[in-house]
Amino acid sequence: MKRLVKFTCVAACAAMLGGCQSFPLTGWMFKGKRPAAEQRTELAGNTAGALEEGRAQLRDGKVSAAVASFRIALLDPATRAEASNGLGVAYARLGRPDLAERYFQGAIMAEPANTKYVANLLRLQQQVMLATRANAFEAAALAHTVNAAEPRREREALAGGRVVRVSRGEVVVQSRGDLGNAPAIAVAYRDATADPAAVPGAPSEGSYPVRIALPE
Repeated sequence: MKRLVKFTCVAACAAMLGGCQSFPLTGWMFKGKRPAAEQRTELAGNTAGALEEGRAQLRDGKVSAAVASFRIALLDPATRAEASNGLGVAYARLGRPDLAERYFQGAIMAEPANTKYVANLLRLQQQVMLATRANAFEAAALAHTVNAAEPRREREALAGGRVVRVSRGEVVVQSRGDLGNAPAIAVAYRDATADPAAVPGAPSEGSYPVRIALPE
């Protein structure tokens, strides 16, 4: 009797576990996940043609679309080196030499024996070096032009006018135009035979001789 009861309980539990998998919300809990290697293989299989698509887009000038295609091709180990090289070319055209250098180095690491990737990296580094030198030369030439123009302007200002001291620590350069517009100064001389009465305190003609009272 005990054996019959035990067998019945085991059968009931098995039926309950089997029925749980039929429910849509709980059935996924009993399904095992696929191995990661199988998922990577399936993902790599979806990248077929991405490399050629990226190359075609790069030839047509669709650089942003080519970047997206090359990124998909990176997922496939068989096309990883070529895709990384394509990304380097694309980012170089987009004006991002830092990213281009990174992807060229990635292509070299994937296929060290491929001299094309090494040549692309060296060409990129040479272009960056030449651009840096050109910018530095242009900046130096501009600074020299500005420094040479300052003394010439000062000489022209001094030759065209005069220096007038305003205070102990301040002078003003007056140009010829300023001097030409300056008002004329009139100088008037007083008559030598001036009226003594016009001068305050001056003695009149009837007050001579002058007598001064001195103490005895």
